Amino acid sequence: MKTKNLDQRSIAVLNYKNIYSVDEKHRKHAGLASYVFNYRDGIIYLQVDNMERVIATSEKSAHAIAYKWKKDVAELNGAIGYVAVFKKRDTRPGFMYNLDTTKTEFNEATEAILTAFRKLNKDKTEPSAIYCGFFDDHSSKVLVDLV
Repeated sequence: MKTKNLDQRSIAVLNYKNIYSVDEKHRKHAGLASYVFNYRDGIIYLQVDNMERVIATSEKSAHAIAYKWKKDVAELNGAIGYVAVFKKRDTRPGFMYNLDTTKTEFNEATEAILTAFRKLNKDKTEPSAIYCGFFDDHSSKVLVDLV
């Protein structure tokens, strides 16, 4: 079966949509964020930023995260395997604010977030683990621990 490779623009759109779907829950509650950085020849290449508060970095979690992308994103349904690069993070991959926050507090918090974001983009953190594998008939059973 021939799979379609995705260009960087298409990948950016997938990542944007993912942030506001299932990944939002993982970011808020588990301190885990995932991004596709390539999709070629049926292989999903993921970066996973993990605070390891709830979900441990493991082969099982890598498989579950990759399978979630395959299952939930139509453009990745034809994937046959994955490479997941984990990076350990000490900060949350998102933020929330209270509706009672004053404008000054909001502006200060926004500036702090932007400063942290700029730092993360310059961050060249080495991977803490790299896992790869193929999807099979049992892949869906791995999701139980992640969702």
